[in-house]
Amino acid sequence: MCHASAEKGGLRLDSRKALLQGGKDGAVVVPGHPELSTLSSAVHYADPRLQMPPRAPLKPEEVAALDQWIKDGLPWPASADKPAVTTVSAEDRKFWSFMPVVAPAVPDVTSKWAYNDIDRFVLAKLEEKHLKPNGDADKRTLLRRVTYDLTGLPPTTAEMKAFLADKSPQAYEHVVDRLLASPAYGERWGRIWLDVVRYADTTGALGDFPIPQAVKYRDWVIASFNEDMPYDRFLKEQLAGDLMPAANDDEHWKQTIATGYLAGANIADNAQIYDAVDNLGSAMLGMTVSCARCHNHKFDPIPTSDYYALAGIFKSTHFPKAGNDGKRYQSELVLRHPQDAAAPEQVAFQAQLKPIADAIAAVNRLPGTYDDLMPQLQRRRMNLYARAPQFPEMAYAVSDMPAPAKAQIMLHGDPLQLGDEVPRGELQVLGGGALPATTKDSGRLELAAWVASAQNPTTARVFVNRLWQGHFGRGIVATPNNFGTRGVAPSNQALLDYLATQLTSNGWQVKRMQRMMVLSHAYRLSGEANSANNEVDPDNAYIWKHTMVRLDAEEIRDTLLADSGQLDRTLAARSLSHRRASGTGKSRTPSCLTCRSTRTTSAPCT
Repeated sequence: MCHASAEKGGLRLDSRKALLQGGKDGAVVVPGHPELSTLSSAVHYADPRLQMPPRAPLKPEEVAALDQWIKDGLPWPASADKPAVTTVSAEDRKFWSFMPVVAPAVPDVTSKWAYNDIDRFVLAKLEEKHLKPNGDADKRTLLRRVTYDLTGLPPTTAEMKAFLADKSPQAYEHVVDRLLASPAYGERWGRIWLDVVRYADTTGALGDFPIPQAVKYRDWVIASFNEDMPYDRFLKEQLAGDLMPAANDDEHWKQTIATGYLAGANIADNAQIYDAVDNLGSAMLGMTVSCARCHNHKFDPIPTSDYYALAGIFKSTHFPKAGNDGKRYQSELVLRHPQDAAAPEQVAFQAQLKPIADAIAAVNRLPGTYDDLMPQLQRRRMNLYARAPQFPEMAYAVSDMPAPAKAQIMLHGDPLQLGDEVPRGELQVLGGGALPATTKDSGRLELAAWVASAQNPTTARVFVNRLWQGHFGRGIVATPNNFGTRGVAPSNQALLDYLATQLTSNGWQVKRMQRMMVLSHAYRLSGEANSANNEVDPDNAYIWKHTMVRLDAEEIRDTLLADSGQLDRTLAARSLSHRRASGTGKSRTPSCLTCRSTRTTSAPCT
């Protein structure tokens, strides 16, 4: 609304204190005297140079009420400047995605068309909508489709010939098992996850500084998919791996590297805490939590106090420093062996650094006349850091602060206007609550257990929806990051809930879930158009055909390299941007580079 943030004139009307303070021209209200108040004059349109609201005057009764309020001395509720902790009611939780996931009954479909339970749910919906499914895709198209979906790469000529020649009933099933066991599977689905969690190996903002250690988290994600780490464990390690029990030092170090998910939060303007909250909401919970940073969520039952309950957990978490334009060096990264920090060479380095840091701090306190000293001091510091001792094992990861802290509500998202402190906790609407008062660490371990619980109503739903989107081109919920009231309703909630309960009841096994999806008859349909079906379901939400999916940038690049025999299939030791294009390979049948269909011409698809 107007005057609820830093407007041009500096005037804010969203608190009594700000109203009395006024803008750049001073106070606009004299309590008890509307005739002396600029605010009253503006709403009366008495001065043609100052008329508010600018587009149309208030109603006479509204002007009279405002004058009476000024006469009464500007009464203001004591709680208005400090939003109270809000409780979410049982009524608020009655929206479909906030309710517990319950395994639905599998439709009683006796048709031979259904290969598995997924098909039974799909066919039941097709029959309800009077839609007839397409015929099957040819073997060449099917192999190309599933190979791209599971590995991000095209099938080789040898693989295509072998599949076309294999007439056994299990031919396609064997292909799926081979692809799921391929190292390229983890690279493909690891990259999809890394996009969801906003991975980068540079800081982006404030100078776009490189983070060479970030590849350790990247490699952990890839290995986790290839090893078929259960999804609940996958989430827990990223949120609190450093706090989880481990069998040995190697396992603990891997779990610590996993928290690179949190460490990769946006560093701009010290925004790590809030970016961590926001991405947790969208990536893992399918909730637009960020909307509650400045005010209670306008559409979903997420009060501002819940936002800052989560923020308190990350405020109690220590984030590494990647470097920025002010401090062009890394610091406070996590060491595998903390005792290395006490090594003689490190002690000597800190002794050399301290006087320079003290001098910089001193210059910062001096007038605009000693500024010429700063560049000299910065150059000395940079030269020193260029020769800093390197630790053999260091991770861009998080750790706990020495003592937990509570976050204060930022009124209207303004860090200079702080309201109540909020106890650390989780989202009430998803079954969370305040952490136990006895929680002595950051609370990330408790947060991880809540997020990765089968009782959390959105976690499993959100993930199986991402898998479905990756294989069918469109999620059952078409807004994969928003399962709230302003997201798109599921096209087949019974199917979504079936998949979610299958995931949790089968040990959160990801490959098993994907295997079920790509072995379904629904996945094997052709992508041919059908005008009658298109009239009823133009978005193919009910899966009467296979949705045409364009190759993404990585797939196009890797296809070109694979076809030219230059694709290096070894895992890059450095960032992806430095990956060398080398290796050997064979060419294959020409096909469209912008979609997954097999074509006999090099012309682009339409």
